[in-house]
Amino acid sequence: MRLSAPGAIFITNHEGLVMKWYLDPVGIPTIGIGFTWRSASFRKWWLARHDGRKMKRGDTISRSEAEQVLQMLVDEQYGRAVNAVIQPTQQHIYDGASSVAYNLGEGSLKWKWGVALAAGRIKEAARRLRTTGVTARGKKLNGLVRRRKEESRLIEFAEYGIGKHPTFAPVNRKTSKKDETLLNYQKMLKTLGYYKGKLDGLNGPRTTAAVKVFQIDHPDLENDGILGRATMAQLQRRMDLRKKGVAASVAPIVTAGAELAVEPSQALWWVDYALLGASFVGLAAVVYVAVRYWPEIEQKLEKL
Repeated sequence: MRLSAPGAIFITNHEGLVMKWYLDPVGIPTIGIGFTWRSASFRKWWLARHDGRKMKRGDTISRSEAEQVLQMLVDEQYGRAVNAVIQPTQQHIYDGASSVAYNLGEGSLKWKWGVALAAGRIKEAARRLRTTGVTARGKKLNGLVRRRKEESRLIEFAEYGIGKHPTFAPVNRKTSKKDETLLNYQKMLKTLGYYKGKLDGLNGPRTTAAVKVFQIDHPDLENDGILGRATMAQLQRRMDLRKKGVAASVAPIVTAGAELAVEPSQALWWVDYALLGASFVGLAAVVYVAVRYWPEIEQKLEKL
């Protein structure tokens, strides 16, 4: 069994389509419909298409290429696992389980929801799936809750729906309700010095302005003011970087119209002290952070 056209649309809508290279929240090069450099099938396709050259900053992918790669990845990896573990006989069950495997990994097919589905207990599988894999960093995410709900309905009732990767409609002050996911990203923007004013969880002009300035400071992002997948991933990486204590010394916050107010020697003062005073463990930590977050560090150093 192979992924159907509605199944491909379902996965694409939930994953989002980003046509330009970006780093996911844990620093993995990503492009297209969530294609990461960790995927052996995707690497093979990319290297063959680009004469053996690895994917790098600035690379792009077309919509038709992304659709082709999605089908290939499901055929060779995620859908193959569904056929082997679940052995579905109905298209909608195959498509729904493939979406779950695509998002959570093939190993998730052997979790309780998958065991129930493989045994033909569809209603139980759908019930268990609704609460499976809905958190990140210990926090329940509305987007994942919505995705599991729609995957459950697809498996149980063959309802493909119109699910989408988290997007935020323009605010209507009379009818709009606070969106907790958007509120979380507003908090990130405010912590990093981009968002001004009240945090309201509404996609209004303040949010758009903050996102645009953030995107200007991160040239790998499209400067469209839209809080899309790549922008959300970059925001999460900046927050992680800040928590590790590097943001203040290596990647200073740059706001609209502001200039970097330090000389290169000042921006790198921590290197001297780290090398002089660090223990083996401390030095290893510095190297780890430098390697993992080098794209951000390099990007900021270019501005000095």
